[in-house]
Amino acid sequence: MSQSVRAAVIGVGALGRHHARLLGELPDATLVGVADPNPEQGALVAELCGTRWYADYRQLLDEQRPRAVSIVVPTVMHRCVAEECLRRGIDVLVEKPITPTLADGTALCELAEDLGRVLQVGHIERFNPGFKALVQRTDSPKYIRAERLAPYSFRSTDVSVVHDLMIHDLDLVLALNSSGVTRVEAFGMCVFGGFADVVQARLRFADGCVADLTASRVSPDVRRSLQVWSAAGCWTADLQEQTLVGIGPGPSLQGGEWPRELALQPGADVAALKLQIFDRFLAKQQPEVQRENALQEELASFIRATRGEHPAAVDGRMGVAALELVEAVLTAVDQHCWTGTAPGPIGPYAHPLHQQHRAA
Repeated sequence: MSQSVRAAVIGVGALGRHHARLLGELPDATLVGVADPNPEQGALVAELCGTRWYADYRQLLDEQRPRAVSIVVPTVMHRCVAEECLRRGIDVLVEKPITPTLADGTALCELAEDLGRVLQVGHIERFNPGFKALVQRTDSPKYIRAERLAPYSFRSTDVSVVHDLMIHDLDLVLALNSSGVTRVEAFGMCVFGGFADVVQARLRFADGCVADLTASRVSPDVRRSLQVWSAAGCWTADLQEQTLVGIGPGPSLQGGEWPRELALQPGADVAALKLQIFDRFLAKQQPEVQRENALQEELASFIRATRGEHPAAVDGRMGVAALELVEAVLTAVDQHCWTGTAPGPIGPYAHPLHQQHRAA
């Protein structure tokens, strides 16, 4: 178990190069090679990471025989590359979404299970310290609100913002509530054409929990927040800054004093009561959250799973569950009625959404 895991990265573009760098820095992993069809990018990353570049990932697998591989190629290639690795007895981390379609994702899960290999999906926000701190302080959520806003990046333009951004929060919501989604409502708009750039979704769960999710890739600001209401109070994680703030009952509320009743008493000083809301009646908590590199934690967790120390933190089935919700949200967006008479184009820009997604 003390032997270093021979690891490789397939696809070292904008994100994959960070996979290569961080895998090379892990104490229990050895980066034995990177693969990328772009010779300039592949050779540069290999040189920076002190390893070897291969234009063809199959040659890398033949010559270096890695035990673990991180796959950071276009989504359309996820299944074929991951299957090749799994059939060679290699454990796989594949970036999100697991595959383009549910059928592909399910087939990949079944193959990994049949072969007894690790299949982990790169839902990186599970490793965000803000989210991990929130999970520790909430139980049986009643209401969840997620916002993920970003400027237009000119990447992932072949899919909607649901595949691009919202999928992160769909996965987190499923991690917070496992009772099962019973209904999905959503609407969206195209701004630059082709696919929705802004989507609002509402999920209803079997236990009564409601989750509202907003995703936009045409925002002037960056925002990644997750708020959870439960019996433990209201906790808000800023996933961008990796911070956590909670609001719960203060000393007076816990002792049975209610501000409304106090305000109705003769001679009550309402102005003073207002100043005491977040001291006497509601308690604000801001626990210290240790900042971490979520990608580094994700890769370290994958290597530990490869070593048999624990199961994959986000396994293939979890990746398929998130993709299933993506499909449900896209269907709801497609079916949303803007005219009040029948389902039609999504908003004033009139760009069809889900039909293009399906055709793609």
